[in-house]
Amino acid sequence: MRCGIQILDDDDDDDDKESEDPNEKTPPPGSPESKWFISKLGANHVGDMCDGCMKRCPDAFGMYVFNDFWAYGIIEVMENWALDWARMWDRYKSWKGGKLSRLAMAKARKIDKLKEKSEVTGGDGEGLEQEKPKWEEKEGWEAVKELWALTEGFVVWLGKGFNQHYMVDDGERVLALYELLTAMLSGTFHLLNDIHETHKSEENPRPLAPIKNLGLMCACAVNHYSNINPNDEDTEFCPMVYRYTKRWGELEDAYVKEMVEKGVDVGEIDEEEQPEDKLSSIDVCVRAEKMVS
Repeated sequence: MRCGIQILDDDDDDDDKESEDPNEKTPPPGSPESKWFISKLGANHVGDMCDGCMKRCPDAFGMYVFNDFWAYGIIEVMENWALDWARMWDRYKSWKGGKLSRLAMAKARKIDKLKEKSEVTGGDGEGLEQEKPKWEEKEGWEAVKELWALTEGFVVWLGKGFNQHYMVDDGERVLALYELLTAMLSGTFHLLNDIHETHKSEENPRPLAPIKNLGLMCACAVNHYSNINPNDEDTEFCPMVYRYTKRWGELEDAYVKEMVEKGVDVGEIDEEEQPEDKLSSIDVCVRAEKMVS
């Protein structure tokens, strides 16, 4: 995996368009001609996690406490990330629940009005179907963007070499943490897949296109996942990410495809949809919430 990652600011898009030569074709994100990139929010999370680890390193301050002190400090950083993820999921869930309630009430009122009109005019109630709302609506998209930024930051941080958590004496705590982190990462990918399936259409076959580094971060996830699963006890996560990446059209980029396939044994993956893939993000994320509590 390449280590040079460019920070992509949301404000950079307009600048790029102004300076772009219309006769020059821009290389696709993730191609060998283009740098790896991460959102500004995601980069902030990587920096915070790296700083948090170094602040807990006795060697950085010329100290000695006990052998596992730094390892437990890194575990604390990972647990803090899990709490951040849980808080942001709660924000998204609250928005989603309120939004669904508002949509249900609005649809009920619309149906009542159309029925009244149908009874008066003798029509067949045409127009009862309601258009799907755009998923990039501001409040909901902000929560999704933050969840994705947390995921970006975490999968990149996993490749930074802070692996001392393997060596602590409290193996049960570490295994429980690995299970929790896997559930949370799975929840993010399930959420994105729910968005993809809900808003996919002939006019918009790739509704996740606003996430510009989706394929690259999927590659980071499958390549770095072994750092929280050293014994390969959960073999379903990486195949699931691979199937989703393919479903979302991200493997159409040859470079992304190469990077993703470095982290999985494609020959052993069942590319048919599995029961785990069909779970809704609500099911998966509620499971993660229960682990936190």
